Amino acid sequence: KFNSLSVHDTNPRHEIVAAVERNSEPLPLRPSDIFIATAWWTAHLAFEAIDAQKMLFRKANKVIYLIQDFEPNFYGWSTKWALAENTLKRGNDTIAIINSGELCNFLLKDYVFEHVYCLPYTRNEKINFVKNVDRQKIILFYGRPFATRNLFELAVDGISLWQQRNPTLAREWQIISV
Repeated sequence: KFNSLSVHDTNPRHEIVAAVERNSEPLPLRPSDIFIATAWWTAHLAFEAIDAQKMLFRKANKVIYLIQDFEPNFYGWSTKWALAENTLKRGNDTIAIINSGELCNFLLKDYVFEHVYCLPYTRNEKINFVKNVDRQKIILFYGRPFATRNLFELAVDGISLWQQRNPTLAREWQIISV
């Protein structure tokens, strides 16, 4: 939080300061500071910081916000959903860098940003997939039981149902959750 700020407007040095572990010390704040956010909770803090800049210095730079997902949907209708969505409603204070054309199109239906940069997906041509004729029978799924957005329970239920319907075939497969 920005309830204890120290004001530094005479230091000409440029430095990058991580705000991740700043629970006990104040964040030095200058009128020229630029804040970069990579997730809704960092954007929330960055907007608090520019609000403090506006109050103290009567000016602030826009938050550079790398938007990588529609993060409100990481949560059910809840406080976190509302907080995540509110970061998308600060379009006049945001330079939005959106990490895919699909996400960009989705967001721009409901949210307005003064500055928007869409990063279209492109395949890394240096990665070549070699056809492997000696395949192992492995089912690999991304599972994090604590992250509801990963649908862990649904994946486990789906694999269990497949095993019940195809017990002979299922015995041939190794199942790994990453």
